[in-house]
Amino acid sequence: MIEERSIKIDGLDVNYKIAGKGQPILILHGWGGTSASWTKVQELLSKKYLVVVPDLPGFGKTPSPPAGWSLERYVEFVEKFSQELNLEGIILIGHSFGGRIAIQYAVKYPEELSYLILCAAAGIRHMRLRHKVLLIIAKSANLVGSLPFIRRWRPHVRRLFYRAIKRTDYLEAEGVMKEIFLSVLSKNLRPILSSIKTSTLVLWGEKDDFVPIEDANIMKQEIENAKLVIFPDIGHTPHKKIPDELVREIETFLTK
Repeated sequence: MIEERSIKIDGLDVNYKIAGKGQPILILHGWGGTSASWTKVQELLSKKYLVVVPDLPGFGKTPSPPAGWSLERYVEFVEKFSQELNLEGIILIGHSFGGRIAIQYAVKYPEELSYLILCAAAGIRHMRLRHKVLLIIAKSANLVGSLPFIRRWRPHVRRLFYRAIKRTDYLEAEGVMKEIFLSVLSKNLRPILSSIKTSTLVLWGEKDDFVPIEDANIMKQEIENAKLVIFPDIGHTPHKKIPDELVREIETFLTK
């Protein structure tokens, strides 16, 4: 049975869900996600493991940080969280934004991990045209919005623009989370992939249109002895679309 609990970390009342017993699995959800989005996976994995899924700061029932956290600051948060819960020999699962955190965590705290599982993990910056435009426009939005002939239409223009470049996650962010989003997006983790020595499983949807499948191949190539599993006809959220198959691949990897 999944229990919902809270713990205070860095002055924030952090909400998390916990279930099962045994070796701990810590799941870090993606941007805009919550612990609830991993309920089915948590239920299945908790039959054999202790599964913990926090609402990361700024998501779900956990309040936003008081200031613009960097990716490194989220890594430190995860370390404090795992220490407070006395998690040892962690199996760390990171999806999308949570995958960014997981990659950085595996490099900084390899001794804390038994396994690393990256599910549609973000972190490789290609700086395609739409990403370049996003960063430029977002950082200059206040200046542009101050122009008299644009001010009235600014919300509508911004909404159309971000939808066009498929970054409504930025549009939907509020307050300090917009600053955090831009900081995280600009961080390129490819140079540190080769530093990961933890046994790693890379899981990806073949039709992921948010984090390209080429990133999966890069991670497979640059992380030592990483295993890659691609799910046919699946997009960015295999944990929602095919939780049973996802768990089956995870358990197979962990029992080899």
